[in-house]
Formats: sequence, C-alpha cells, structure tokens
Amino acid sequence: MARRHLDFKIEKDILPTLTLGSVRRLKILWTRNIGVFVGRTVPIIGEVILAYDVSVISYRSAVHYNQLVRPEDRL
Repeated sequence: MARRHLDFKIEKDILPTLTLGSVRRLKILWTRNIGVFVGRTVPIIGEVILAYDVSVISYRSAVHYNQLVRPEDRL
C-alpha cells in the first residue's frame, strides 16, 4: 500500500532496503523509490518494536515475581 501512495523516484540509489537473499542471510539492496523503502522498512521496525516489548515484559514479570515470593523461590 505504501508503494502505491509514495510512488516517486530519487535520482540515485541511496535508500537501503533489506530483503531475504536466502533463508540464512539478509540481502541489502539499494533503491531510489521511496515507496519500496517504506514498504520494506516498516515491517522490520515493527519486528524490532515487538522484540523490545517482549524483552521488557519478560524482565518486568521476573522482577515482579521475585518481589512476591520468598527468597528461596526467586528466579
């Protein structure tokens, strides 16, 4: 959807995008289309935010659990 609304080109390939070159590695491609850049970058940013949220929730849950239980039952 972002590609359709942001369909204009820049003169040089200056925008890095990550694609799956294979299952084991990421491949960096350079593009000049802002729509391609946004369309490929937004899902990656979402995954980073998701990983951060999971780590914060896990840490805070462990800290809260340790405050509730006896010292010998702590994590």
